[in-house]
Amino acid sequence: DDAKTLVTGSADFTLHTYDLLSLKVLKRFTGHVAAINSVDFKRGCIVSGSADNTVKVWSHRGAELTTLRGHKQRVTSVELALPRLVPKKTAWGAEEEGAGFTDPRDEEDKRPLNASEIKVISASDDCTVQCWMPLLGHEVSCLTGHGDRVLSVAADKKAGL
Repeated sequence: DDAKTLVTGSADFTLHTYDLLSLKVLKRFTGHVAAINSVDFKRGCIVSGSADNTVKVWSHRGAELTTLRGHKQRVTSVELALPRLVPKKTAWGAEEEGAGFTDPRDEEDKRPLNASEIKVISASDDCTVQCWMPLLGHEVSCLTGHGDRVLSVAADKKAGL
């Protein structure tokens, strides 16, 4: 259950998942060869960005799914862009504006993700932001325009990148 799990990235090149109820380490992930600068975790999918210039996508069970190469300098920030959750409906069936989303534990939201639904956005000291479809094995786009390193990325949750 994602709501009870914490993911951390470290200068020791590892990620850990923790159970927030017991405060115990669940898994230790290895694969990066430099410090991990950023992690994101949604619906059982973990993404990490490292000073080794790579982005890695992992299963919450510990398997490394893919390594994304394309940045020329360290990755500073990563974000998973997953499909929107189902909007809440009122008792009469209309979508409530600003009502939020269904509980992530609802059955509709536990459906397996398709590879084509998983997108990753990464920022780097190379002044670029890259958008990836990692499980389909390719970069979607490379955004340029910054005159200095890009330190952080965030995507509009409604955009469905």
